[in-house]
Amino acid sequence: MWRRTSARAFVVGAVIVAMAGCGGSSSSKEGAAGTSDKPAEDPQEVQLRGMVSSGNAASFMIGSQAVVTSAATQFIDGTAANIVPGAQVEVEGTLDAQGTLHADKVKLEQQQQPEPQEIKVEGVVTSGNAASFMIGSQQVVTSAATQFIDGMAANVMPGVRVEVEGTLDAQGTLHADKVKFEEEEEPEVEAEVRIQAVPENLIATDAVNGTFTLLGITIRTGSFTEFKDFKGNPIDLQHLGSGPVAIRGTVSTNGTEVMASRLELSDDERIELQGPVKAKDPAAHRLTILTVVVDTSAAELEGADTEANFFAAVSIGTVVKARGENAGAFSGGVLEAEEIELEGK
Repeated sequence: MWRRTSARAFVVGAVIVAMAGCGGSSSSKEGAAGTSDKPAEDPQEVQLRGMVSSGNAASFMIGSQAVVTSAATQFIDGTAANIVPGAQVEVEGTLDAQGTLHADKVKLEQQQQPEPQEIKVEGVVTSGNAASFMIGSQQVVTSAATQFIDGMAANVMPGVRVEVEGTLDAQGTLHADKVKFEEEEEPEVEAEVRIQAVPENLIATDAVNGTFTLLGITIRTGSFTEFKDFKGNPIDLQHLGSGPVAIRGTVSTNGTEVMASRLELSDDERIELQGPVKAKDPAAHRLTILTVVVDTSAAELEGADTEANFFAAVSIGTVVKARGENAGAFSGGVLEAEEIELEGK
């Protein structure tokens, strides 16, 4: 029970509201000796609720309000050790002349934890293993309680498509309740890409997994790639050498890479590029295959009698093969074609 005083204050957060006590007088009387009869004011009793912003149990802050405790302070629903920044507390006590709150009671309030956010993520595993892996930029972790559907934990590896259900923690990590393995969908139409050129910018993570560029196009290899030398013998990325290679593959689902199904060493110095047309400009005698601009102005045409008929027969997505005389035919992202052919014609 609080005792009645001449003034009482109620505090919300760090704001103190003082209220005049009943029966108090604002006037004072002077005694014969000229001294004041005004009684000394009782300390203000206050109640304060808020979050500890700094300090510890001996002295802490709730917003701009300083709070101190003593051996007589009673801690309720917790101990002095629980007074840390971020703790929600309710304090009862008295204010001294300097405005410091001397706590009689400190009650620790249980903070309401946010409900876990349940999400579902679907995509290709880009790195990691069953314990911890990435789907794009989303980190996923599993536990002994995680259920694996249509596969086993050992099947989680880069390139595998999965659907994950679980909850996000405060750091944004997805804790998987279920991991379902999905079959790769076959594309409706998947044009074969062929490129022959000297590889550049090789980055190999091991003997078979890596990337390099041909004509500025990123080529990705892996366990899905068959490697052959000039005689058809097996090789790997460590034996590419400095000469040209010929690859076959398909455009990846993200549209920015070619996934090589076959890679062969070549002694043919000509440049070859086969793939779907992305754009065409008959007036400029140019078309774009994948990301390479092909200049057709001096090319020998196969599958069409005139350049005008050739461009009339080409649509976006049409597969076209272009050849350059040698490595010097490709410069600045443009291939000067000596031969060009409509595939399937």
